[in-house]
Amino acid sequence: MKIKTINKIFLSIFALIISSSLYAELPEGFNIPEQDIGGPWVYSIEIPDDPKIEHYIKEYESLGGQKTMISILKRGAPYLGFIYNKLIEQGLPPELMYLPAIESGFISKAVSRSGASGFWQFMMNSIYPYDMEVNEWRDDRRDFWIATESAIHKLQLNYEQTGSWTLALAAYNCGLGRVKRAVKAAGTTDYIELYELGYLPKQTRNYVPKFFAFTYLASRSASLNLKTAQFLDMQSTRESDKWERIKLDRVINLVMLSSKSGIPLSIINSANAELREGITPPNSNNYYLKIPLKYSETVKNTLSKPQNSLMHFYIHEIRDGDTLYALSRHFGVTVSMIQMYNPGAKASSLRTGQKIIVPALKEVEPYNPEYKAPEQWSSFISYTIASGDTLWSISRKFGTTVADISYNNKLSPKDTLKPGAIIKVPKVTNNEE
Repeated sequence: MKIKTINKIFLSIFALIISSSLYAELPEGFNIPEQDIGGPWVYSIEIPDDPKIEHYIKEYESLGGQKTMISILKRGAPYLGFIYNKLIEQGLPPELMYLPAIESGFISKAVSRSGASGFWQFMMNSIYPYDMEVNEWRDDRRDFWIATESAIHKLQLNYEQTGSWTLALAAYNCGLGRVKRAVKAAGTTDYIELYELGYLPKQTRNYVPKFFAFTYLASRSASLNLKTAQFLDMQSTRESDKWERIKLDRVINLVMLSSKSGIPLSIINSANAELREGITPPNSNNYYLKIPLKYSETVKNTLSKPQNSLMHFYIHEIRDGDTLYALSRHFGVTVSMIQMYNPGAKASSLRTGQKIIVPALKEVEPYNPEYKAPEQWSSFISYTIASGDTLWSISRKFGTTVADISYNNKLSPKDTLKPGAIIKVPKVTNNEE
């Protein structure tokens, strides 16, 4: 049965009962709900007359397509209600809650070939208008709360600028500027014509009908007797895991929080997928932990007890030859992470006996490398520095170390070499100068 025929049937049914419905007063600009009680009641965007939508409906209706939809909706289940309610708050069509299904399959750490990440697939160059941080501790593109609010703002802007939800969706995929230029150049707002005239990419041509096909089936799964119906009843979608954000005043390790609170680690990890190492940032006073509402009091109680140690550190005493780089490799952290916890710790100014703290991201043995003091050469030759030479390249050429060359020439490993200058290098056989 064609989409428009089905739509007319649903419209006629709901026109009869709408006066007694919970949704008797529709928000301005919305249509009468067009779907059955098997899915969340949403105010539908008008479905375009596009043969590709029929094509993708058939794909999603197939056995493999239903398996794909169920997998996606299972992953999205904890967040659909949150997204739904955020859309309602802003007066946007609630069926947009299914857009992450097309963007990322509701995989929080999904990364596209172009580098977009998270449920809503934000590119690095598109995060700046929004309250997103991306650094070695966190990637807020994967924060479902922040990313959802940012995506809603972006969709709202797209609609205001294009006047069409179909074009707003196209703009979310290929960029608002590109869609506006396409409309201006082609003199049409029909996204199919814009594609056929060469103004929109093929990806966008498929993206828009995929969204409408997925939404159409997800919203009508019960009446169409689809397997996805069991995941999409109105109450479970609208009330799926209510969430709370808890502001932190200290650094915590999610593994330790799970252990102390008894909350499954999988829940805490998935809710805070933006944390790269499962540890909250050192400046945790601007970080909010996201927890399902049913667990929030348990977490607050765990955080309120000073005796609950929720973060471990290693303490390392600097010895001759230690470098921040070598320490970072051993402990599985980055150099800047060490520096964050040890203000003033610089590679060039480590002191023997100085103690530094290193976040314990994993269990490791104490750092105890075999240290070899620089060797005083008994015989050497002169070497004239050529353009492009570095102490490292010279050490490789003559089978020695940067430390040995520096020691025998009274240089610092960081010194810049001047072409034409002469230094001592060890006398070796069969070297190629």
